[in-house]
Amino acid sequence: MHEMSLVASLQDIVTNAAHRSPFLRVERLYLVIGNLSCVDAETLRWCIRSSAEGTLLEGADIVVEHEQALAHCQQCHLDYVPDTLITPCPQCGQPAQSIDGGRDMRIRAIDVVPLSTTSESEGGQ
Repeated sequence: MHEMSLVASLQDIVTNAAHRSPFLRVERLYLVIGNLSCVDAETLRWCIRSSAEGTLLEGADIVVEHEQALAHCQQCHLDYVPDTLITPCPQCGQPAQSIDGGRDMRIRAIDVVPLSTTSESEGGQ
């Protein structure tokens, strides 16, 4: 299950972000997962929740946007969404020579709870 190693990388990225600009915790993590990335969104969510206790990701909402790859057939010039990296053109059967997007997973955005939110609300009452 490579999702666990991806979660370790996500936690490193979040921790490094907190060192640069301190925050209390992550409220929402927005991820983009390509259909050819071999990352299962539900397994990734489970892995994040399972390993988040005591980290900045504890309790965070995980929002996943799916990104479709787009293949272009050089033979008949059809653009199509491939199911795999070797999906042939549905019109002429030729292998795709160019595939754009859909191969990776990335963080689109991180919503955080600032450190000042807790101290201001406690100090003001």
